[in-house]
Amino acid sequence: MIYYILMLVMTLCGSIGSLFLKKATGHEKFHYLIADKYFYIGTMVYLAGAVINIYVLRYVDYSVALPFTAFTYVWTIFIARAILKEKISLQKIIGILLVIIGAIFVAV
Repeated sequence: MIYYILMLVMTLCGSIGSLFLKKATGHEKFHYLIADKYFYIGTMVYLAGAVINIYVLRYVDYSVALPFTAFTYVWTIFIARAILKEKISLQKIIGILLVIIGAIFVAV
């Protein structure tokens, strides 16, 4: 059970990391990106997710862990709505439900 929780944390790290990296991409020149704190926060959060992934892969079948990473899309939808004020369409809601159902079928 703990490994499934860790996989959820791992996917959350991926989604949060990409949010910070998106915030860092507002610059036109590369050297500004290197000086942006969001670039480093996003990179570190992504790295934390990767380390968790490596740890979990020691104990969970790859055929279960890899499809479970699709939960990153679920977190991304909620983060995009809450922080970036993006609209969630019916099509996206159906997609989220299918991702969750698919992960459950693979994990069981």
